[in-house]
Amino acid sequence: MNFIDCMVQISGTTAAAETKGVQTYEDGTKTGVGVTLKHFAFNNQESERFNNNSVMSERAAREIYLKGFQIAVEKAQPDYIMSSYNSINGVQTFLHYGLLTEILRNEWGFRDFVMTDWNPMDNFTGRRGLKYGKMVDTFKKVAEPKGKLDYTDFDVCARAQLMYAGNDSEMPGAANYGVTSPNTELVYKGLNANIVDENGNALMRLGDLQRSAINMLNVILQTRIFQTDFYEKAQADAKDKAAAETKLKALETLKFQSVKVKLKSVKSNAKKTAKVTVRKVDGAEKYQITYSTKSNFKKAKTVTVKKASASVKKFKSKKTYYVKVRALKTIAGKTVKTDYSNVKK
Repeated sequence: MNFIDCMVQISGTTAAAETKGVQTYEDGTKTGVGVTLKHFAFNNQESERFNNNSVMSERAAREIYLKGFQIAVEKAQPDYIMSSYNSINGVQTFLHYGLLTEILRNEWGFRDFVMTDWNPMDNFTGRRGLKYGKMVDTFKKVAEPKGKLDYTDFDVCARAQLMYAGNDSEMPGAANYGVTSPNTELVYKGLNANIVDENGNALMRLGDLQRSAINMLNVILQTRIFQTDFYEKAQADAKDKAAAETKLKALETLKFQSVKVKLKSVKSNAKKTAKVTVRKVDGAEKYQITYSTKSNFKKAKTVTVKKASASVKKFKSKKTYYVKVRALKTIAGKTVKTDYSNVKK
């Protein structure tokens, strides 16, 4: 391992350790406090950082400049990522689908919230000269039929590309620094005006907006203030301790019922016995194994066991069996069941 490899490993491992330390307790539960990794990516100089264009090969990008982020994301799953102002090979990072979606989410498995740095559109939609980025040519084509450059259209189109690329929010969101309208108004305008590119494709897509909203809500649900407020309101609504406990048990029931059971393997042997193995479900007291020679589980038989791995006997030889499993738990004196797992034969 050379010097650069060592430094990349150190930076990534350090970032992962700090992220875990802030976001989780020793037992692995969430603290409700999130970490933001920034600036993603190639933000390698402070002077002219709004206009800087980092030019490099894909190998250099992946092995040096992205590797630290990759280690931190894969090992610690930070709640937030902040994109940078600069460009990479001529495309702004905050508008870069390959960087924010293909690499960050699809390759590395990032699940949460991506935001821009403060007011990135100032560099892009005309506030500083309308000269940065390849998408400017597309925006000009949109405006040409009107005979003039409408900055509102530029703002709408830029935010459409921003969401498509994988940025869930433009920070800080208000109308300032010369932006024509608050972000919400620009998004509504984009959805309702049906602004299209030269090929007739809508630039502002409802699906991109919905995905961004889901990512935002997911991180809000994990915050300490949301969890605290939710618990306090539940207590305030309860008339007495028994009512509060009933609500909490109901929440526990819903949480357990939503668990997706994973049936890992079914291995048979010559003794007409099959070993069924399930990925262990936290809190499960028993597992219910259902098997049948019919794929619709008609005339199925059921066995209940306490372990995530169990041997089921009395299989008929030279028969194909279909197997599925669900987890069981007793909550408030009632048996709560998850949905069945995937089916194996």
